[in-house]
Amino acid sequence: DAWLILEGRTSVGLGRGWGTSTPKGFNWLYDLYQKALLKDPNYSDYGFFTWKSADSPYFDKKEVERVKKIYTEAYFRQEYEDSFESYVGRVYPEFSVNTHVIEPFVIPDTWDLYESIDPAIRMPTAVAFLAVDFDGKVYQYEEHYVEEETVPRHAQKIKEKRKKEVGGGEKEPLMTLMDPSAFSRTPQQGQSIAEEYASHGIFAVPVYNYIGWQGSYQAFINQSMYIFHPGLSMHFHMATSM
Repeated sequence: DAWLILEGRTSVGLGRGWGTSTPKGFNWLYDLYQKALLKDPNYSDYGFFTWKSADSPYFDKKEVERVKKIYTEAYFRQEYEDSFESYVGRVYPEFSVNTHVIEPFVIPDTWDLYESIDPAIRMPTAVAFLAVDFDGKVYQYEEHYVEEETVPRHAQKIKEKRKKEVGGGEKEPLMTLMDPSAFSRTPQQGQSIAEEYASHGIFAVPVYNYIGWQGSYQAFINQSMYIFHPGLSMHFHMATSM
């Protein structure tokens, strides 16, 4: 609230505001930081400058090593390495906007494409569109994230997003992966969610959640999975990844 008031005061005469802080979880400061980093046009005049405590010539290196041994990794990164951290609720604690969100580029048509679908009825349905290079690195170049929509509409949107330019042309995915629960039939439905998608031209195979979660976790640690920006709303973790 205080920041909003200060921002309003600087609107008169288009003044400037400066602030210094240590990151504290994924709060309002993180939201501003992400909008500036992802080049949100409404925050084009925002700038962020970050540095680690250990980079200061006045900071004793032995002290850095001492506190590193007594603090948790997340707390040390937050307090001494200028890292936004959250201690609860994060699916992928190794994910970093600075490391894993990159500028988009034209995907070569020789790379394999995949889709990963986490379907839902009332909750959001999430679809990640993925490209894999020859070194096994994964790039999410597009997403679909919509709640309270029908399967026919989701299928239509998936087909539309498949037309995204890849190497100068269109290319079908090598495989579409889907949460295994979508393949279960119920007496009320008569057919599974996966079968309904298939009836609309989206054919998927099941992938177990543990494999998908563990694979994404290791990919973030090894810096072999990246997300294109802008346009992605950072919901990629909802989908069952490779």
